[in-house]
Amino acid sequence: MRVLFTALLALLAVTVTTPLRAAEWMEVRTAHFTLYGKQSQKDLVQLAGRLERMNRLLGMLLPHARATLNSEAERPLLIYVLSASDVKSLSGSALQAGFYSFDKRNGYAVVTRGEGAGPFSLDQEVILFHEFAHHFMLANSNAAYPAWYIEGFAEFFSTVKFQDDDKVQFGNPPMVRVPQLVTAGIYPIDKLLHQSARGLNRADGDRYYGAAWLLTHYLVTNKARGKEFEAYVTDLASPRGARDVASYFNGGEAALTRELRAYVKTRLPAYRIPVPIEGLAQPQARQLAPDEAAVLLLDLHLKRRLEDEGRKELAERIRAVARQYPQSGLAQTLFAEALEQIDDWTGAMAAADAAIRLAPASSRALADRADILLARSETDKGEPPFGDIVKAIVAANRADLQDPYPLLLYYRVKRMQGTGPAPDVAFEGLEKAFLQLPQSPAYRWAYADALAARKDYANAVTVITPLANDPHGEGGTGRADAMRQRYIALRDGKPDPQAGAEGD
Repeated sequence: MRVLFTALLALLAVTVTTPLRAAEWMEVRTAHFTLYGKQSQKDLVQLAGRLERMNRLLGMLLPHARATLNSEAERPLLIYVLSASDVKSLSGSALQAGFYSFDKRNGYAVVTRGEGAGPFSLDQEVILFHEFAHHFMLANSNAAYPAWYIEGFAEFFSTVKFQDDDKVQFGNPPMVRVPQLVTAGIYPIDKLLHQSARGLNRADGDRYYGAAWLLTHYLVTNKARGKEFEAYVTDLASPRGARDVASYFNGGEAALTRELRAYVKTRLPAYRIPVPIEGLAQPQARQLAPDEAAVLLLDLHLKRRLEDEGRKELAERIRAVARQYPQSGLAQTLFAEALEQIDDWTGAMAAADAAIRLAPASSRALADRADILLARSETDKGEPPFGDIVKAIVAANRADLQDPYPLLLYYRVKRMQGTGPAPDVAFEGLEKAFLQLPQSPAYRWAYADALAARKDYANAVTVITPLANDPHGEGGTGRADAMRQRYIALRDGKPDPQAGAEGD
């Protein structure tokens, strides 16, 4: 690390120019990713290829992760490469250069185009690989991890370097964190182990992420400390739960702090292994049609679930695009979803029906129709028109057998229609949907409920545990932990602590 500190003064003076960007929206598809951006086709194809190699690298290093879930129908990660102003508008924060989230059908990452990136800035690929590491962890593991490790893992793999001999180097220091490590020192370990980075300012955020990376790197290098952390993670996911994290490290926080202060002054190792490119399919690129380009950013804002006034303004913006492209089923679909968000059931149904007429094979539009029928009946406090709802769901499923959302909807409807477990076909469909999108709380909640309804409490505990321990879960963690404790009690033959609760 001293080498990095010495280089800092010389590199701070480096400046770069902003490259020109393509004017049209492009789409690039691979087996595991779909990228959208106004970059050149060449740039997006290169990014897609590197992401596929990154995916292969993590699969090689963590083979047990994918075997845990054994999904045969993995959903592609959607990646939106946007301007810094668009990322700020979507995230609501000038400090975020990217973020990872999920919608009804896919995980998605939003990253900046990397204009003006310097050696100590968050360049595009660092942001992109950081967000993809989050996706990989959430999509391929049922384990529960503390907030600092979730970020440390993402930082650890964010700085991969692709070399000419097909080897990939990883574990390199995240240079954007170096200035704060130099000037302010390591973020206090007692705070790191017990909090997330939420709400921190830029300087403290850099210190937090830098310390999370450093501790993660140390756990990889120091096998004894790695085993201590592994014991903590094992207990965290177990029925008995975990003790305070510091108690798992010999000598506690004080010893860990001393070791990290010494470790940061050493020449930190990076790792380098061959990641063959054989068998990786060539990315497929196309320019988006005018209506697709017109709604792309609007669709992203819909995913973010704005506050009430923002929803109304967004609905009007989408209405204008739908009028501009009256033959676009996609524009009508978004319009239906925007109207649904503001409880305009009549308008939403009319737009959904228009979308289906224009694009009768659109699984999304057909599922929207079912969604609107359900939501309207809940608002009116009337009996849902189950016949029409199921008809729309079945049509959506037939339109796209790999769309997980109709499967989730079908399970929900069948649970609404009865007091016992859902039929086998509904359970099996939900199981497939969960394996496609396990990082989504909606799918995880539903699958845990389905397992518990079948009295498979042991697996219900496994499925709900990541939600109960999710450091980013905010208010939902308390409810998830209560359900987890219920499933544990029922698994162990004890009285139901929520006797009379729906689900068994």
